Amino acid sequence: MEVERGLDLGLFAPNYDVEADKVDAYLEWLHGEHLPRTLAEGSFSAISHYEAIEAPKQFQLLEIMPSYSSFHSAGRLDAAKRLPENVAGMMAQRLGQVRCHYAEVSRVNGPSDYARAASLAIGPAVCLMRFDVALEVRPDFNAWLGREHFGEAAKMEGLLTLRRYLAVEGEPANLFLYEFDSVDALRSG
Repeated sequence: MEVERGLDLGLFAPNYDVEADKVDAYLEWLHGEHLPRTLAEGSFSAISHYEAIEAPKQFQLLEIMPSYSSFHSAGRLDAAKRLPENVAGMMAQRLGQVRCHYAEVSRVNGPSDYARAASLAIGPAVCLMRFDVALEVRPDFNAWLGREHFGEAAKMEGLLTLRRYLAVEGEPANLFLYEFDSVDALRSG
């Protein structure tokens, strides 16, 4: 098992709900218009959108940027000024949105990663863990992570990658992103 230093990738990870009677129109706009336009703009390397399973919020959006410092770059700010008029109204349909920007700090590849082509794309099934660690236990937490958890994760059947992120903006401070090759692997992992 090799724990790799993060690639300085940025992750924008909002999660939110949408009113039941607006979900179809929202998803049609998101997948048919907004996400393709956002990818074409070039600020994001990969975007994935999930309907959550057993989670406090209904939807999870994961947008990877080549660098966490790109979140507030001049290019992103310029692109935001050129958005179509309907974007604000559609974004307002995201209820209780929790927004956070993260920087990738480390990762470990699982046994299924070898089967995947080199890409920044996020696995087809993911498990996110967002949490804080009390200051006084951080040394023990980090030691456990390096000595035990990364090694255990590297052996999880169906795991593509475990990525650790730290918040650059927002809370909580930590995010673990487990990427699996299927929903079945996620549920058994």
